[in-house]
This record gives sequence, structure tokens and C-alpha cells, in this order.
Amino acid sequence: AHIKRLLPFLLFLLLVIDPSHAQSISESARELDSERRRGVALAHEGRHNEALDVLTALSNKYPGNYPVERDIVVITAWKGDCRATVRRHWPIRDYPDPEPFYVIPVSECLIAVGRVNEAVTFLDAAQKRWPSEKSLASAHATAVARREAQRLNVLDLEVNTNDSDQGKREWLWG
Repeated sequence: AHIKRLLPFLLFLLLVIDPSHAQSISESARELDSERRRGVALAHEGRHNEALDVLTALSNKYPGNYPVERDIVVITAWKGDCRATVRRHWPIRDYPDPEPFYVIPVSECLIAVGRVNEAVTFLDAAQKRWPSEKSLASAHATAVARREAQRLNVLDLEVNTNDSDQGKREWLWG
């Protein structure tokens, strides 16, 4: 019964879709995948600027392609440019289920630019998705420790005593 209803639609699609257009789409997908892999390979060789050139050209040609945008963010982090990493991460921050290899360098950069709470939130969400990923657990623990250290620095507690074997004030903690 469903096939009978779909048959006119399928015939319409066959008449409308030009086979050369379908081939063009296939070639574009192959080019995108091939060039993205080449960019990532360049980055693994430490040739970050070249990799970013390749991926930026792809991003311009295929705007909004998450794997390309994600790889640009990761490679920018590998390059050590945390401000640019956070800036490039912002438009794709709400992508569902980002992979640990993306979350960890982005969270490290968020911490580096002073956005520790965002890093902890980002890592919390990733840990829910990837609970057995040890590298995420470690990054999360580091981020939480950094956040707690910031809280202590804000409190700026100091403890001292006048009791000293040298007759001077001694700092016990602070």
C-alpha cells in the first residue's frame, strides 16, 4: 500500500533529477572528504598553517560543514592559538555530541583564556555522552581543580602566626 503511494513521487524524482547533477554531487563529496583528510594529515605533520589554508578554502567552498569547521578548531588549538580556537568554536559550540578529540583541546583553550566555567560545562556534557572516556575524565578533573583554585584565589585566605622560633611573623598558608 505504501509503495503505491510512493510510486508517483519516485517517478517524479527520476524525471527531475539529472544524472549529471547526481554525479556532480558525488564528486563534490569526494573532493570534500579528500581535501579534509589532506588538511588533517598536514596538521599531523606539524604543518598547521598549511592545514588551515586547505581547510579554510574548504570552509569557504562548503560553508557550515561541521567536520571541516571542527577540524579547523582542533588544528588551531594544536597550533597554540587559544583565542582563535575559542572564536572558531563559538559558532559550532551547540553541535550535538562533539567527539572527545574536539572537546579536550577546546576546553584547554577555554581555560587558557579564562573561561573555566564554560570549560567545565562543556566537559560535563561530553562526559555524559562518553562516560568511559578516560581522557575526558582527566580533562574534567583538571578543569574542576582549576575552577576551585580560582575560587580560593578570589577568597585570598591567609593564615599567619606571631609564634616563631626566629621571633618574626610566619606565614602558614596564603
